[in-house]
Amino acid sequence: MSQLTKAITRQLQRQYAEPVLKDLNGNWYTGADVLEDLALCETSLQQQNVHAGQAILLSPAQVVTIPGLLLASWRLKSTPPWFIPLVKRTS
Repeated sequence: MSQLTKAITRQLQRQYAEPVLKDLNGNWYTGADVLEDLALCETSLQQQNVHAGQAILLSPAQVVTIPGLLLASWRLKSTPPWFIPLVKRTS
């Protein structure tokens, strides 16, 4: 794990019960929420056999999951992920 991921994880642990992220609908998420997403994402990526140096493509349904996905990919030393935004069509 890099210095950056360690520092971010420590900060989320310090702000475990405090709001740290706000989504587009105005909902706040605590450090605990982000750490839970991180653990779930890391487990999911490991189960899919993602390994160091492997490129991954992420298309999260909820923007708030991006920090957890990004941190999980860094922890597994995969290459920086590509994000495909989900766009709602209005037709």
